[in-house]
Amino acid sequence: MNSAKRMYGLETFFRNQKFVDCTFVINNKEVRAHKLVLASRSLVFEKMLYGDLASDIITLDDVQLEDFNRMLEYIYTDQILLKSINNAWTMLYLARKYLLDDLTEECVNYISDNLTLRNLVLSYEYSELYNITQLRNRCLADIVSSFSGLFVADYHMKSSTLRTLLVKDLGMPKVDLMLKIIDWTITECDLQDVTPTPEIITDILRQEDLLPFFNKKWLLDLTCEYCSDSVLVCQCFGDLIHNTLVHLSGEINWEEESHSLPRIVKPHPHLCKSKKVFKIACRIDLREGEEFSSEIVVDTTLVVSGLVICSEMKCSSDSTDTYKGTVMVRFVEQNSKKNLSRPTIVRDVFTYDSQVYIPLRYAVVLFPGKVYNIRVSYKNYMQAHSSIVCSYMSDKLESTKPDCSMFFFDWRGSIIRGVTFYPL
Repeated sequence: MNSAKRMYGLETFFRNQKFVDCTFVINNKEVRAHKLVLASRSLVFEKMLYGDLASDIITLDDVQLEDFNRMLEYIYTDQILLKSINNAWTMLYLARKYLLDDLTEECVNYISDNLTLRNLVLSYEYSELYNITQLRNRCLADIVSSFSGLFVADYHMKSSTLRTLLVKDLGMPKVDLMLKIIDWTITECDLQDVTPTPEIITDILRQEDLLPFFNKKWLLDLTCEYCSDSVLVCQCFGDLIHNTLVHLSGEINWEEESHSLPRIVKPHPHLCKSKKVFKIACRIDLREGEEFSSEIVVDTTLVVSGLVICSEMKCSSDSTDTYKGTVMVRFVEQNSKKNLSRPTIVRDVFTYDSQVYIPLRYAVVLFPGKVYNIRVSYKNYMQAHSSIVCSYMSDKLESTKPDCSMFFFDWRGSIIRGVTFYPL
């Protein structure tokens, strides 16, 4: 008899409740099964049903009836239909409890194949809890590569997770990291049902060991990219954040030791998908205020957290290989002037004729069925206009996830070499 027929026979006995000889009581409801079948699949069930303290009637308080029945079906059939990430984590808990290694593997594979920004941090925290190293490392790498997009999702990470992330190279300016910490604390206030004030926010930062990530020198020296004022003066982010930053500047001492936030190196995250470049199409001269526009559509809801663009073309009159300038990136719907999120503005020293990774300060959510424009503008402080090279490139970027792609319509060439995106 092959294994399929044998499993079908066991399933039939279970469905018909034939020769069942043990009972599990869950929420005052009974589930009956076969001791020998359970014991043959699980050492825990063997001890529970045949050990020194064995019993034929067992009450379980840590599981829902539907989940336990689904686990029993797997024991009898070697098959399981997982419905969601949360369902997979519930089944993984049962698989680990009853030492069902095959079911554990099924759950981990399902979770790995169905990660989105909505469940990415949750999966990282659970994989850390259960010490599933490979999945934990995968989740952490994805989180670091799409950090700004996490705040689009509605999951509130633990403070320990936030502390772990803040010592990674997240490719974001220090001012943005400090604002993300304050945003996290404001959400924490809501969960604790307290009104967020600068004083309460500061207290929570201290309680959760997040205050050391703030440095008084940074608070005094950093400027806002949007208004060019000191972050302690500008009002670009609202009264609560402004007042909190001012309050923090008085709470942090100069000599207080702070955790070192990583320097910004603008890496190519491993999630950044690169376009294949075929050949140069043309050179474009953009004067200040002019934008290059790239038309895109997507086939599922996804979040964009960064992109790779071409830097400016070196002119024959320039004797250096670098230039000081500004790049601004913004996303709009086609035929609209309204930004989908705050534009990303990067002021830096760039290398001519190179590729530059721009992490978006505010991630952008894109939906299928709509046409979007990515608009990029340049400013070279040494020249009146900016020259950029457009190239013919592949018109599709595919994620490792099924049905998660981005399509470009740049018939005359493009300056966008790659995009970091993740399904929402």
